[in-house]
Amino acid sequence: MGRILQRTAISTNIKERLDFSCALFGPDGRLVSNAPHIPSHLGAMLDGVQYQMWAIEINEGDSIVSNHPCAG
Repeated sequence: MGRILQRTAISTNIKERLDFSCALFGPDGRLVSNAPHIPSHLGAMLDGVQYQMWAIEINEGDSIVSNHPCAG
């Protein structure tokens, strides 16, 4: 998942500096898998996921993609 983001990115920070993190979280909000780029972001990602689960009605089969700077 990280390589796809890197290949499709326009930003130099993502494309060349690899300044991003990607992760998949399960329906309970727990980490399932992450791309090994900047793992320090994962701490903030957990808060972001918990915020999204609180703020958005999520139904079975839904996926959420987030880049919300204040939610985590």
